[in-house]
Amino acid sequence: MLDHNTDTTVINSYSPYNTANVGSDFVNQAESLSGLEDIGSVYMWTSKQPLSESDLARLQELAASSSDVANELGNYMVRQEHGVNVYGLDDFPAEYIQVLEGELDTELWKAGNGVYVTPMRMMGDGSLCLHRPGDRISVQQLDGTSKVYEVLAVVDIPKALETPLQVDMGVDYIFPACEFMGNMVPADWSAMKTIFNVEDEHLPAAENWLKNYTTNTDTALDYFSKVTLRRSFDGMINMYRLVGGVLCAILALIGILNFVNSMTTSILSRHKELAMLQSVGMTGRQVKRMLMYEGIGYSALGFFCSLILSALGSLTVVRMMGAKLSYFTWYFTLTPVFLCIIPLILITAFVPLVCYNKMAQKTVVERLRVAE
Repeated sequence: MLDHNTDTTVINSYSPYNTANVGSDFVNQAESLSGLEDIGSVYMWTSKQPLSESDLARLQELAASSSDVANELGNYMVRQEHGVNVYGLDDFPAEYIQVLEGELDTELWKAGNGVYVTPMRMMGDGSLCLHRPGDRISVQQLDGTSKVYEVLAVVDIPKALETPLQVDMGVDYIFPACEFMGNMVPADWSAMKTIFNVEDEHLPAAENWLKNYTTNTDTALDYFSKVTLRRSFDGMINMYRLVGGVLCAILALIGILNFVNSMTTSILSRHKELAMLQSVGMTGRQVKRMLMYEGIGYSALGFFCSLILSALGSLTVVRMMGAKLSYFTWYFTLTPVFLCIIPLILITAFVPLVCYNKMAQKTVVERLRVAE
C-alpha cells in the first residue's frame, strides 16, 4: 500500500497552495504504524533562479522550433531569471525518480554536488529541455549566495509527488532532502507530502488512522491511498460493467435470434432431405442427434473464433487503452469466454430440436408429398 499525506489544498488542487504543512508530529506518528515498510517526505520551495548566458542561448535555439518559447523569449532575455519549483526528496520518494536523459548518479547527488532537472513542461509538448546532463547551473541559497551544481540527469517524477502548481517554464530542480534543508530553506521547513508503504495486512488500521488524523487531529491535512483510489473509481468500474453488460446482452440476443433464424430456415429448406433419410430407415432420434451435433458444431466454431478474437483484442486494443490510464491494471483472462460456451451449447442443441419437433408433427409421407 502506498499512501501520501499532504495539505488539503495540494491534494485537492485549489489555490492558494500550502506546500509546507506536513509537520513532524504527523511524521513521528506515521513512523510508529504497525507494518510500516518505507516512509519519506517531499519538500518544495518555489523560487526565482537566474538564467545564465548558456541558458539564454539554449532558449534562442529552442525558439526556432517552438512557438511557445519564441513568444516568451524576449521576456526571458530581459528578466534573465525564471520561476522554478525546487524539490527536496528523502530516500524513499527518490526511488520513484524516472530518468529521461542521463544517469542517476546517487552518490554525487546525495553529496550535494549534483542536481536532477525536469523538462520545460509548460512549453511546447512538455519534452523540451532547458538543461542537459553535464550543464552547470547556479542555485540561490538561503543566505543569499549561489552554489553551482552539475546537472546529472533530466528526469520525471510521478504526479503523486508533485505540487499541482507549475510555474513559468515548468522546470523543476530536484535535490536530496539533506542538501535542500538548511541550505535553500530553513532546517525546520515542513514537508509538502509524506509518503509511506504499509504491509497489506495492516492496511485497514493504517487507513483508519489516516482518516482519524485528518478528521480530528489536523483538518488542514488530507490523504490519498490505494483504498481511496479504488473507491473513487468504483463508479467508473460500475459504469463500464453496466454499459459492457448491456452491450454484450444485446449482441448475444442478436446472435441467438440470428442462429434461430438460420437454423429454422436450414431445417425447413431440408425437410425433403430429412424425410427421405427417415423413409430409408433413419429414426427420428438419429435425425435429432444429427441436428444437435450440427448446432453444437456452430457453437464450437463460434467458441474458437471468440477465443482468438478475445485474446487478440485483450492483448492489443484493451492493453493499449489501459496503458494510457495509470489507474488501470491490465489483467488477461478468458474466463468469460469459457462461461459463455455453456449456455451457447445448450441453446445451439435445443433450437434444432424445437425446429425438428415442429416439422415432425407431419408424417414422413406427408412431408414427401409436400416436397413433390
